[in-house]
Amino acid sequence: MKLSAALIVGLFISAFAVGCSNQPTVVGGGTPPGGPTLAPDVTVISATPGDTSAVVGTIDPGMCVGPTYIMEFNNLHIIIRPKSSPTTVTYSQTQTLFWSSVVTQVGGGHFPNTGADMYDPSCYYDPLSQRWFLAQNDNEGGGGIYIAVSATSDPTGTWRGFVDNPPQINDLEPLVSADKNGMYLCAFDGTGSVPTGAQFCDAFPIADMQWSGAGYPLTSHLNRLSGFQIASRIAADTNASKSSSAYFVVIGRSGGAQNCANAPSPCTWGWLYSLGQWSGTTASIVGGTNQALSSSMQWYSPPSSGGVAQPGAGNEVRVAESHTCGNAYATNASSSFFIACGEGISSTHMGVFWAQINPTTPTVIQSGMLAPVDGNSNPIDAIFPAVAVDGSGNAAITYTGVSSTIYPSTYATLHLSSDTLGMFRTPAQIYPGTTSYTANNPANWGVYGASAVDPLDGTLWGYNQVGLSAPNLTTGIVHFSVSGP
Repeated sequence: MKLSAALIVGLFISAFAVGCSNQPTVVGGGTPPGGPTLAPDVTVISATPGDTSAVVGTIDPGMCVGPTYIMEFNNLHIIIRPKSSPTTVTYSQTQTLFWSSVVTQVGGGHFPNTGADMYDPSCYYDPLSQRWFLAQNDNEGGGGIYIAVSATSDPTGTWRGFVDNPPQINDLEPLVSADKNGMYLCAFDGTGSVPTGAQFCDAFPIADMQWSGAGYPLTSHLNRLSGFQIASRIAADTNASKSSSAYFVVIGRSGGAQNCANAPSPCTWGWLYSLGQWSGTTASIVGGTNQALSSSMQWYSPPSSGGVAQPGAGNEVRVAESHTCGNAYATNASSSFFIACGEGISSTHMGVFWAQINPTTPTVIQSGMLAPVDGNSNPIDAIFPAVAVDGSGNAAITYTGVSSTIYPSTYATLHLSSDTLGMFRTPAQIYPGTTSYTANNPANWGVYGASAVDPLDGTLWGYNQVGLSAPNLTTGIVHFSVSGP
């Protein structure tokens, strides 16, 4: 392991907020090289290798957690494990066979051809409806986005699904979420240049998804919301007391971000949000769309060699589509929610933009940039973050951290509800990588990471790509808890 020179500390830069002037600071933290770098506020309960079967390509890791099971959902497989024994596999299936058996159970579906062009998996377990929701692209044949809904809280049981036929065949990054009132799917047109307004979000009444008999899930009350910016998603919310007219929140990035991909550095842009509301079975955007959440973001442009560094001469990680929000997660009180998004801390290094937002005001309570460094102040690239918030309002961001001296590893950083505004604590390395991925160069790192709150005890789960095999893309499942003051 090449962690002996790494003294992991946290550095937070470029803070900005609307209605909040607190500058981010750093408290807490761990110090230790040579193994899991556990800050005093993080306790690892278990760390388990996930899917290790991808050789060349992308694995696009996704995960969701229910009362009894963990589900891995990636470009290759659906794998279900008992939480009590994460090394045990209860169910494993290729996504081609899974969707073939599910989608055709509701009228309008079709079989995948080979599954070779299915990607961008997304899953969410909703503790309120006690349903699992899956979504994935199929760009073969007639195209469309597949959606599957479980019959109960047991994902090893029966599923039903349907094809949500979006405006374009080649639609990207379907992101699924839910709250007390609805199930949501957002995606954007990936047929070429992505203009402003190419994003859409579909909202389904949650009652239409809670199927138990023939004819369900229903799609007759589909509400297509449009006019958003690219890379949008709707915040998940586990508040059981949420009213039928309470806001749901759409997060996206400005259309200028797409232009940044081919623009000279520096190129700046921003994150935006919109407020939606239900009235019966009809969902609509209220109070305008694409309100400013942030500005002056730095577009990440990979080095000319093609990626960010891994240990070993010439080993690099290609992080295409890195400017994404892993998820948006509301607190149980539903008074605010957090987002965590991949962001450039410079034109050559990746960090994390994060924010906490009160949707009812609406105001940005706090926001900032996470830019981790090692003991020699060298940047650690933070790739594909995701955030989860427990019932006490403690937020955890997980991401893959990698540098020229640190193998791809999972990190976690916390903001406790009692912490000073504008800060996240020192990142902790909770699943250390043991090698660089070298099957292709630069290594085509899969899009996304995942974080989730355990619906039974409020502990936290993270799922990210980790360097565990040189020839294979590999993932790690980490179960951890908040143990600090």
